[in-house]
Amino acid sequence: MAQRVVVAGALTTPAPVVIADEPTKGLDDDRVEETVSRVRQLLEHGRAVLAITHDIRIALNLGGHIGIMRGGWMLEQGPVEEVLDAPRHAYTRAWLEADPDRWPRRAVGRIAAAVLHAKELAYAVGHRRLFEDLSLTLHRGSITAITGPSGCGKTMLGNVLLGLARPLVGTVR
Repeated sequence: MAQRVVVAGALTTPAPVVIADEPTKGLDDDRVEETVSRVRQLLEHGRAVLAITHDIRIALNLGGHIGIMRGGWMLEQGPVEEVLDAPRHAYTRAWLEADPDRWPRRAVGRIAAAVLHAKELAYAVGHRRLFEDLSLTLHRGSITAITGPSGCGKTMLGNVLLGLARPLVGTVR
């Protein structure tokens, strides 16, 4: 919500330059796309935008020029596609390699032993049910991702699985 208010405010002022510091930090993917679209509206209204981000997707989606900084030094700069497609500096290459979207896909191997098993979990905050009848098994060496919009209960599920919160019903082994 804060990002929406700030971008809306920027759209309603005559400021020739807008500095957007981590404009999508902490947002769900749907909200990221919406925020990038709104920042691009600033460009359409003739404003210059300086976007400060560590998110490669944001830089690509905004386009324009990019500068890669580390320790207060500009290591390289140029058109976004040029710098990200053919980085000259070792730090830029390492930064790009650290992006999970660029990691090679692992081959699915045989299923290893279960290290966590949750059965028929439910959790509520007040009268609001965050999740119910939720079961899952995590296997050694596997990766499981839980996705959903803000406030749907992802963090609370993690807390329940870690034993930091008790479920209303269900078990975790």
